Amino acid sequence: AKIKIGDVLWAGNVELHLNASDWKKHHHDMDAAYENVILHVVTVADDVVKRPQSGEPIPTIVLKYPLLLEYNFD
Repeated sequence: AKIKIGDVLWAGNVELHLNASDWKKHHHDMDAAYENVILHVVTVADDVVKRPQSGEPIPTIVLKYPLLLEYNFD
């Protein structure tokens, strides 16, 4: 993806989780393959995620949607 945050254009991967804490549950915090993630999209921001090698925080966006959407998906 390409995403502009402020005046900076980022290019890299976007990771999706229900909870920000899933980043650590899935061990992304120890996997160098996730170093190029530029945005973490979650429904609950219950943790701060960081790049596995540099330790830099990854920008996170919280998306809210109607529960009915999840119900219909299930």
